[in-house]
Amino acid sequence: MEQLPLTHLLREIVADPRNMPDGGNLGIYLSYMYPYTLENFTDLMSRCLKGTDMAVYESISALHLAIDLVAASEQEIEMEDTRSD
Repeated sequence: MEQLPLTHLLREIVADPRNMPDGGNLGIYLSYMYPYTLENFTDLMSRCLKGTDMAVYESISALHLAIDLVAASEQEIEMEDTRSD
């Protein structure tokens, strides 16, 4: 996965000191919808991702960055959008 163009791009973004100079979390929305009912969602989902979601996951893994898959509902997304206004 180190050879994916996405992995190289993510490496450049993470290495650039202008991006998140104080640290933080980077959120990436998934392209597909997945069921979310289990406590061990992150462990299970890493084996069930599809298409571009898997490519993003594998690229982040190849860079040895911490990954936490969390559910985001439409309501949570709308609340975040209104907070940033």
